[in-house]
Amino acid sequence: SWVTAILASVLWCFSIQLWPAALSLRLLYLGTLVLLLFVIGVLTVPLVPKEEKYDHPWIVLDEVLGTLIAASPFLLSQQAIPPFTAAVATACVFGFFDGLKPLGIRRIDDAEHLPITVMLDDMVAGVYAAGVLTLVVVLIG
Repeated sequence: SWVTAILASVLWCFSIQLWPAALSLRLLYLGTLVLLLFVIGVLTVPLVPKEEKYDHPWIVLDEVLGTLIAASPFLLSQQAIPPFTAAVATACVFGFFDGLKPLGIRRIDDAEHLPITVMLDDMVAGVYAAGVLTLVVVLIG
């Protein structure tokens, strides 16, 4: 849901101060979190099937993962970007890709509803959002 995406964006972007300063450690944290959330999602999504589909409306771990990926340019940046600005940008750009599902995201979303596709459509939306936000970070810097 969009509320989850907004809250997760705020969570990730305000947690920037808690991340280590070293880029290598930030990459390790990010990679570990992405992998952990993905595995947890794929393993737990099947526990709540609805009408033979897995993408139940209250499964929000996929949006949390998507916003983490979308926020990665801010989480990995060595620039001091205000958390509120990063959170708003993350929520808006991720929301665009997650809501409209352009560039193949709709195809993933419409594919056979398997636990992995529930997670993948939001991950791809997060990757596209991260690409746009990376351009923003580069232009700011």
